[in-house]
Amino acid sequence: MSGISSYKRKSKPVGSDIMIGTSVDNGQTKNFSVNALSIATVNTYLGTSSFQFVIEPNESGNRPEASISFENYNGDLTPFSSVKNLYVNTKMLNGTYSIEYLNRLIGGNIIISDKRDLDRYGIYILDSLTLISGDIYNMSLSFLEGNNSLHNLHYYGISFEGYSGGGADKNYVHNQATASSTWNVQHNLNKFPSATMVLSTGQKGYGDVTYIDGNNLTITFASAESGKAYIN
Repeated sequence: MSGISSYKRKSKPVGSDIMIGTSVDNGQTKNFSVNALSIATVNTYLGTSSFQFVIEPNESGNRPEASISFENYNGDLTPFSSVKNLYVNTKMLNGTYSIEYLNRLIGGNIIISDKRDLDRYGIYILDSLTLISGDIYNMSLSFLEGNNSLHNLHYYGISFEGYSGGGADKNYVHNQATASSTWNVQHNLNKFPSATMVLSTGQKGYGDVTYIDGNNLTITFASAESGKAYIN
């Protein structure tokens, strides 16, 4: 058998090309495609800088390191628009931790994006991080915008998103023509805005503002009122 050095070198290998290597499991010589080796290398890198979405625990019955999942697992192909909470294991595969990084994102807009498909993403407000146990935290999320769904075993980056909904800061005027003690306001501004109420009498109104999500809020008065709410 000729030595490997005697074979002609290929300057531009393609994914279907075959390479010879040794399995660390049993020491046997095996064939590996360039494609398979590339995927393994990319996955190793992604495991140190992103989170794999899983729908079941690992063999030890635990949440895998550097993973995101639902409280009771499952959820493959869940639309981004339906995601309100995710459990995240903040211990990364290289032994580092991501909790301080994630803590800096609380209260801001984040994007959870598929590292292999830019057209799969969700933009959220990261409302809170709550410790569950060990390195596991519950991320509470308010959906703003997105496309497609979460896919089992895909890797997702979690990063700050300087989201403004396009262009300058937007506002909305809610017209409450019928007197009511509760005004339900759907402003669709993709944020938690301030609210200034002006009653039909021309006086400034004072009510309790409750944020439902990034696009809806309610204003509660002591008695039935009509007027306008200026949402910024």
